[in-house]
Amino acid sequence: MRTLSKMRTLLQNRWFTMPAFCALLIVAPLILRSEYVIHCLVLTFILAIFALGYDLVVGRTGQVSLGHQAFFGVGAYVTAVLAVRLQLSPWLCLPACLIFALILSVVIGYISLRMRGAFFAIVTLAFAMMIWLFVKGWRGVTGGEFGIVGIPPLTISIPLLPRITFDSPFSFYYLTLAFLLLSIYCLSRVLDSRLGRAVAALRENEERASTLGINALRYYIVVFALGGMVSSLAGFAYAAYMASVTPIVLSVNYMIKGLIMIIVGGSGTLGGPLLGAFIVVLIPELLRATQELQLIFFGVVLVVFVILMPQGIYPSLVRLWKRKITPRR
Repeated sequence: MRTLSKMRTLLQNRWFTMPAFCALLIVAPLILRSEYVIHCLVLTFILAIFALGYDLVVGRTGQVSLGHQAFFGVGAYVTAVLAVRLQLSPWLCLPACLIFALILSVVIGYISLRMRGAFFAIVTLAFAMMIWLFVKGWRGVTGGEFGIVGIPPLTISIPLLPRITFDSPFSFYYLTLAFLLLSIYCLSRVLDSRLGRAVAALRENEERASTLGINALRYYIVVFALGGMVSSLAGFAYAAYMASVTPIVLSVNYMIKGLIMIIVGGSGTLGGPLLGAFIVVLIPELLRATQELQLIFFGVVLVVFVILMPQGIYPSLVRLWKRKITPRR
């Protein structure tokens, strides 16, 4: 009984569980030894970063944006245009993506967040469609429907050390994993700050929070901008990994996948989008042979989890973990 109690206490300690989880992700490629599986995990990490940025809007403000895929696509296209057309270093494209997404999200947020509910969703969708049409129409720069190919790989050159080139799923696995862990850490710090507490208060009762001096529009714009920057980071990683971009990255398919990841995994959490990304990316790959089965799978998953786990898988697992692992007093 003492051994079981010690084991439960150890598993309950996040200073053990989190490093153990990170260590498992670090050694995973060495255990799997499958380039295809590692490729799927890279895409999972990229979409998880996108979902984390998306959930800042959906899960933290309670507003459903139908145009958040625009930031993912903008991050990918800014990377492609600067790296291919202007011959800039791919690493210089990263801050450019974040700055461009920040400016764009502030503009879109300032206009759309003055409205709530369905009107907000329609306005964000309209902005996303305009950006999609702009990218398809500006063929001289964006390549139109054919997109841009030939994005150079990311490299790291350190004196007295071998040059590192991220040109394979194995090498990109660790880069996207680093991006994902960094995003989770930064978002956790932000959400634990005064900003996060203010946004939580606004979501619970916007009218009461406003009477306490919390400017709803200002805080919502900040969260919207932060979500756009995180999603543009995912677009940068996607463009650098695939070495090409097409207007598909701006399509509603990514918006739908993002919503499914958030709903299934659990909105308003950091673990939910990550868990949802694994479900949305890995399981459909097993059903890749038949497109019809993928559509049936997504439909069944949404219905089942909305009915049985309306808060998502991650919150349900957390409650189960606390009930089974937490020592009884």
